[in-house]
Order: sequence, then C-alpha cells, then structure tokens
Amino acid sequence: MANSKIATFEALKEMVLNHKTIETAKRFQFQWDNKTKDIITRYISRSIKSTVCEKRTIDGYDTKPFGYEE
Repeated sequence: MANSKIATFEALKEMVLNHKTIETAKRFQFQWDNKTKDIITRYISRSIKSTVCEKRTIDGYDTKPFGYEE
C-alpha cells in the first residue's frame, strides 16, 4: 500500500521507455546484532528497474528469453 502512489502506470511506463529507476518507499527491517544481542531497526528502500533488455531478446513487438530456439 505504501508504494501505490509511487509505482503507478505512468511511472512504470516512464521507467521502461526511458530506462529510469523507481525508488520504493522506505520500510523498516529488523536485524540481529550477534555481538551485543540487540535488535537493530534499519530503514531500507528498494529500486525497481526494467530488465527486459538485459534478460530477453527483443524482436519487433515480441520478446524471447535468451537461448530460445524455435
């Protein structure tokens, strides 16, 4: 729900067409410190990017995975 205003259709379209990256909303993550036995809260955000050009072969309006043979 936190990313519903960030990852919109227009933002995803802009990302794919212009090779941009979208940063998600910050969320918290709990981490255990082995030395002090404390629980640490870290705020992290992730990035969303298009990987079509990196993992697929584009053939007109079709895309095929690398290594695909007919």
